[in-house]
Amino acid sequence: MVKVQSKLLIWLQYFKTQSGSVAARNIYISLIFKILTSFLFLILVPYAIRSLGAEKYGIAAFFLTMHGYVSLLDSGFTYALGLQYTQKLVHSEKDARDVFYSAVPVYLLLSLFAFLGFAVFRKEISILAFNTDTYSFEMFLFGFVLALSTLDSMLSTVLQAHEKINLIATGRFLLDLVKVVGVALMGYMQFAPQAIVYFILLSVVTKIIFDLFYFFKLLPELKVKLDWLKTRAMLKLALPSVGIALCSLFMSMMDKFLVSGKISATAFTSYSFAYDLTTKAYFLVYAVTSVIYPKLIKNHSQGHSRSHLLKIQLLAVLLMTLVYYLPLSVLAVPISSFLIGEELSATTGILIQLCSVSAVLYLSFTVLESYLVSTGSVFKTLAIYILGIISFKLFLDYFIEKYQLIGVSLAVSSMFIIMILSGFAMVLVARKKPKAGV
Repeated sequence: MVKVQSKLLIWLQYFKTQSGSVAARNIYISLIFKILTSFLFLILVPYAIRSLGAEKYGIAAFFLTMHGYVSLLDSGFTYALGLQYTQKLVHSEKDARDVFYSAVPVYLLLSLFAFLGFAVFRKEISILAFNTDTYSFEMFLFGFVLALSTLDSMLSTVLQAHEKINLIATGRFLLDLVKVVGVALMGYMQFAPQAIVYFILLSVVTKIIFDLFYFFKLLPELKVKLDWLKTRAMLKLALPSVGIALCSLFMSMMDKFLVSGKISATAFTSYSFAYDLTTKAYFLVYAVTSVIYPKLIKNHSQGHSRSHLLKIQLLAVLLMTLVYYLPLSVLAVPISSFLIGEELSATTGILIQLCSVSAVLYLSFTVLESYLVSTGSVFKTLAIYILGIISFKLFLDYFIEKYQLIGVSLAVSSMFIIMILSGFAMVLVARKKPKAGV
């Protein structure tokens, strides 16, 4: 016990350095905004469920869930841009700007393809999600949402590289605030469930305006620069990263599509509520990871040690497990009964417990993933994701036949266990002992 405490004190000494104090401030700000968002969620979403009914809210929840994941489609290019920009920024701000300007035409094309994809296949996507083409126009609007989100991710990458995590946290808070207020208004005004799409679009527009304001303080101009060598270097990193993004998107949506399309909208209400309740608590680990990740890249570029950064992330996962997920699992059924009523409390309570386990496993994996991708080990990370998808399919066939809705959560947890074991093995293989850093 004494040894553990001494190690903990050593890790926390990092936050007393100049770099660590900036990191601590960014973490605090991120935490404050995430706590506010989670508080609003706990108050307004149960109200919307009771006002709209389980089935109608299930439709709105699907659109909200989809918005949380369609943005993953561009993350491969965002990873490549973020890695190259941050590495260049360590040595030359001018070189970093040239990397960004050469990425602008790539992002413009990505935004165009994203919009056209939803615009052209809007009926097919609606049928896939709801077994009807009733929501084709809303899928068309989602094309705009995805295009704007893609462009905004380019701006956020620059803010993160300059360690302006406080600004990123503020922008995300505005995004979530508009969405959660939209959910409350839907319940109060009895809007059709698909009306949530308009609030999602408004939230994205609000965030991109906010990010642009501070972006121009870092880069005075936004211009397009055609540099094939820099673009090719980015594509070399981006293509396997796109594979990771597609796998991540598929993994994030496959259980939701399965529950919504194959079981029922009412079942999706229980599943989405349990999922939202557990994922909203990612804020501590995400706050730490978003601050630590650019430092991982910079330390790797400079040949400095990153073990203390990895341990800080793992400490955040442990803290969130003890403070949030463990009590939530114990009180899952009474919490469900209080928030959404007796009718759904039994099934939702079990789902909250299983989703809590999945959440802890997922957060543990993200720590290993950030360590790997900060070194450019994208092919290894891609292999882990592919293995995860295969294992999910194998586990799903057994669990869903035996446990139905509960089986979906069991398959997700089993998948993350496989991914953690694989990721841990790859970190051990890839880990070196560089010279001690600051």
